[in-house]
Amino acid sequence: MKPSPRSLIASLVSMLLILLLNTCGIEQFIPQLNPPSNPVKSGETVSFWKTTNNSETEFIGFDLYYRMYRSQDNPDPNDIVEFQDLGVNGFRRIHASSDKEGQIEHPLIRIQPNDRTPGGSPPDNDQFKLTVDFTGVQSTLDLVDPFPKIVDDGTPTLIDPNPLPGDSSLPDPPPILIEITDIRRDVPDETSDSYKRFSEFSDGDLDITTEIWDAIEIGEAKIVLYAVSYGYDFVNFRSLRSEPVKLGEIDRDFP
Repeated sequence: MKPSPRSLIASLVSMLLILLLNTCGIEQFIPQLNPPSNPVKSGETVSFWKTTNNSETEFIGFDLYYRMYRSQDNPDPNDIVEFQDLGVNGFRRIHASSDKEGQIEHPLIRIQPNDRTPGGSPPDNDQFKLTVDFTGVQSTLDLVDPFPKIVDDGTPTLIDPNPLPGDSSLPDPPPILIEITDIRRDVPDETSDSYKRFSEFSDGDLDITTEIWDAIEIGEAKIVLYAVSYGYDFVNFRSLRSEPVKLGEIDRDFP
């Protein structure tokens, strides 16, 4: 019996679909990003390192995630293994002051290409320490200085000793090259298009429970911080994030 044209078309479509799926399986290899390194807590600051391993073609920078706890709570670090575990366990992204709902810029800490590109001559792939500072004015987290903030350590090797014509050499001592001030919580601010500061808490905020609110009022709250490497896969058009790294738990009085 001679096969009908319809069955021939169906067979051909099936073969093409199988071939397409197999091909897509090869093309959709997802690159892996190295996480941030060497987290250290000191008082009301935490720090981590951008190393020469953070140089993948897809790597762009770092994002930070937080969750509020009571001081006596002991979160289990084994609950956070993959990036998806952060959201499952109630962690929220820290925002820049310029972020608006529906207009979120990733990453929070953008590493410039000349600090993460190993293919240059000489290679432009610096390593340096980044510090997240929550000290500020203890009673108000006043933004006079302002706080919280994120800075690098001004590593001397980051300073270009041979500036291009028209540029001036950066003076000694080496300045802070990354300085991000006024970072925000993941709570929309009803009075503006931005997000709430870490100096602005109120009962009913999305990132605190009734228990946490009570702990904040009596000065027995803490913030737990994680960092992830962030990048973008331009082959498969998707964001990439490394495994999370716990930076530390900061006890402090929030206003």
